[in-house]
Amino acid sequence: MTLQWLLQERSEMEPSLAWLTPLERHQLAGLRFSKRREDWLIGRWTSKCALAAARAEGTDAEALAALEIVNDSEGAPSALRDGAPLESAISISHRDGAGLCAVAPKGYAVGCDLELVEPHGEAFEQDYFDAEERDQIARTSGAEREQLVALLWSAKEGALKAVGTGLRRDTRELHVELLSEPPAADGWHRLRVRVAEGDSLEGWWRRDGPRLMICVTSPPSGPPVGVAPEREARAESGASD
Repeated sequence: MTLQWLLQERSEMEPSLAWLTPLERHQLAGLRFSKRREDWLIGRWTSKCALAAARAEGTDAEALAALEIVNDSEGAPSALRDGAPLESAISISHRDGAGLCAVAPKGYAVGCDLELVEPHGEAFEQDYFDAEERDQIARTSGAEREQLVALLWSAKEGALKAVGTGLRRDTRELHVELLSEPPAADGWHRLRVRVAEGDSLEGWWRRDGPRLMICVTSPPSGPPVGVAPEREARAESGASD
């Protein structure tokens, strides 16, 4: 199975919003706060570009407007094309003006997360990590400690997306294991998240400047493969605005 991913910055997003469907425009209009609107938009833009690139399709506004991202009753996203479900599973994350999307074949559980590496206090560690994870954090210092905290937290978020519960579940019930193996292609490292006794999810993490990217799947996947959306049509569209 090929797990694909795309990271997009807000500056790459088409400003005209012609790439949204009527339903998506209606949803956007219902978001009151500017940060929520910006996060929602970069998530939708990134996921549509990721799906188009994975399917070797263009990313002009008309092509992206044929794609629609909808959420189920639990908030999990799925993709439609001209109203019909796509044979793909997706997960979306956004943080600090950037969006991340992971695309897997239909039938796979997938969860991704995008996290900044930044300081967190002891209260955060007590609230979200189990005793073994806190011991591991206590043995680490400086920048390595900040990365470890972000990594453990992000892996839990990705796993909870994959199992469909989100943060309604106590994150201390999950345990993250960073596997000490050489990095795979494109700098991805393996991890495992135990979600119940004898039950675990496999995943991958990668550092990208100040950010961490996490992808978790069930069944397991090989290292994530980046996709590159076609920009030519979008550039021509922008030139005519």
